[in-house]
Amino acid sequence: MKGLLLSVLAASLAGCASVMPEPADTTPQNPTAVIASESTLGGAMLPNVKGKSVQYARADRRRTANDFQFDNWLLRNTVGRFLSGNDEILRLDRNLHWELDQKEKTYTECPLKGCPLPATPTQPEKPTTPSQPRPEKPEESSCKLTVQKNTFKGNSLSDKRSIASADAQLYRLVWFVELKDPAGKKATNTVTFDFWNAELKGGMKDALAMQNNFEQNYAKAMLAGTDIRNLINKDVYMALAGLGNSLGPKAENWAVSLGKEVQKMKGYPLAMKVEWTATDETCGASNKPAASPSLSSNPLDWVTGKASQATAPTGPLVQFTYEVKKMAVQPERDSVFEVPAKFKRTN
Repeated sequence: MKGLLLSVLAASLAGCASVMPEPADTTPQNPTAVIASESTLGGAMLPNVKGKSVQYARADRRRTANDFQFDNWLLRNTVGRFLSGNDEILRLDRNLHWELDQKEKTYTECPLKGCPLPATPTQPEKPTTPSQPRPEKPEESSCKLTVQKNTFKGNSLSDKRSIASADAQLYRLVWFVELKDPAGKKATNTVTFDFWNAELKGGMKDALAMQNNFEQNYAKAMLAGTDIRNLINKDVYMALAGLGNSLGPKAENWAVSLGKEVQKMKGYPLAMKVEWTATDETCGASNKPAASPSLSSNPLDWVTGKASQATAPTGPLVQFTYEVKKMAVQPERDSVFEVPAKFKRTN
């Protein structure tokens, strides 16, 4: 019995030794901009996603921690596994871009502009074959839509609300597109951008200045400019680009036009909502395909410009919301911008 007790005691001590607490973080603390936000994405064209994000920024570095939750089971167990619990660290001072997988305790390391692609192996030359006659071009659809209106309007409204302890006022931007078929029937697309803007003061103003300082330095490092893409979700941007591109090369560039309207806004957008709705009574809504932004049974066709026949989706095609929950400057450990020692590099 005594021997058994000694064995149990030894095993217990060994277990305690294996779960020793992590050593205290003694890295220096320095002022850091901390911006926390929440977002939602959905509609007929895009999967329903809820997200939370926290950004830590200084002039020469930034860390972004994201957590996304998908309603769709398949996406939740595929894409969601890669997007949730993944952190990105950008170090301008060291020309490094780290991607951290918090669940697997692994990371990748690349230069800021990305890792070089592996060399493509040389392929043996293929024997020449007689040229085949080109296939005849398919007949153009009889349901050809022409753009009647393509307008952008922005207005400050009287609506007000409190966001992250700041007083915000609504600025609404509306992009309206109207198309007409040969019979005079119409299809309309309305994209509404609601920006809740506030004049930032105190710590919020300091946090934004620090964040902007990083963004400017990062843009210089990447030789990149800033435009409407920095304000809205990438998936939303791509969906709207599908609509804009379908209007033809002579149509006013939608992103440039919206960017000009955004520049008229006063204050900083602490929250926003983007909603795209559409109606279609044209021949494209009941006949076989027309390469135009008519309603489609496959929502992805709105992005590719291959909209075919179909039943109009109910509700908005795209809906995106974003809201800042916290914006402040506070002391953070330098370790926030480092890869934890126990993480294993995978590239």
